[in-house]
Amino acid sequence: MARIVLGIGTSHSPMVSSPPDLWDSHARGFDMLQNDLVDLDGSVCSYGELLERKRGKFADTISLEISRERHRRCQNAIARLADIYEALRPDVAIIIGEDQHEQFDADYMPALLVHWGAKVLNTPRRFGPNVMPSFKASAWAYGERDEIHEGRSDLGLHIIETLIEEGFDVAQSRRLPKEGAGTPEGIGHAFTFVYHRIMNGRVTPNVPVMLNTYYPPNQPTPKRCYEIGRAIRTAVESWQPDLRVAIIASGGLSHFVVNEALDRRVIAALGNHDADALKSIPRKQLQSGSSEILNWITLGAAVDELKMDLIDYVPCYRSEAGTGIGMTFAAWT
Repeated sequence: MARIVLGIGTSHSPMVSSPPDLWDSHARGFDMLQNDLVDLDGSVCSYGELLERKRGKFADTISLEISRERHRRCQNAIARLADIYEALRPDVAIIIGEDQHEQFDADYMPALLVHWGAKVLNTPRRFGPNVMPSFKASAWAYGERDEIHEGRSDLGLHIIETLIEEGFDVAQSRRLPKEGAGTPEGIGHAFTFVYHRIMNGRVTPNVPVMLNTYYPPNQPTPKRCYEIGRAIRTAVESWQPDLRVAIIASGGLSHFVVNEALDRRVIAALGNHDADALKSIPRKQLQSGSSEILNWITLGAAVDELKMDLIDYVPCYRSEAGTGIGMTFAAWT
């Protein structure tokens, strides 16, 4: 029987792969233009309103010197995860991430999808003429040329069948919708980040699992994501090949407003294997970028029998209003 030997959780933001002197570009080119930022209590506000609420509280957290130190810690943590992955070199990987309109748009967005194709297309990120410099600077982290990675169709099919038996209505794909477009587009950045920064381009045969964390009205709840993770574990443990499996959650934690209290609550619950705490996180706090915490909840349920090692938690602020990313990196062995 197959067995889970490794879990990895990693932030995947473009901010983590762009130089710290461009972090303010993310704030100016994105945060300051938003009218739907989610504050710590789950309320929605504009950037201007958020700035007024914080009243300069974060002015001392966004100096270039501090940003450089936080950037260094993030790079060290990613390198550590890559070393852990390389040392174990699992036979198969299951990657849990979300699609941000890279393959699916507002007209069709499955709540849960398992891609069980024999191949996974990875294309470079494509940007329009007015893209932020920080986005361009981070593109290397998601692949710089067209690549085709090996899928693990037999495991993907087994996960789908197990999920159905466990009561989940799961969407499935053997080919990504935009693979056959005039300009083919590959799988989303949640997955390509893992291929290039955790697997360092030596991509393990893998099964992408997509959760709709971002887009109402069919976002799965924390409780449902935990149950999905348990079902994925059941699928792996009942899969016949004697292979070692890694499960990886890509994204998170809080953003685009950094919520350190929420992040530390999630990290503690994962480390303590506290299912009730994970399942009871208020949904209003799991919106916008913070919704990617759902990927970690799914992972936490799947690797519940392994021990968590928090590699680092780095709250990376990029504006006086407290916007940024709660960068988090952890491994379960």
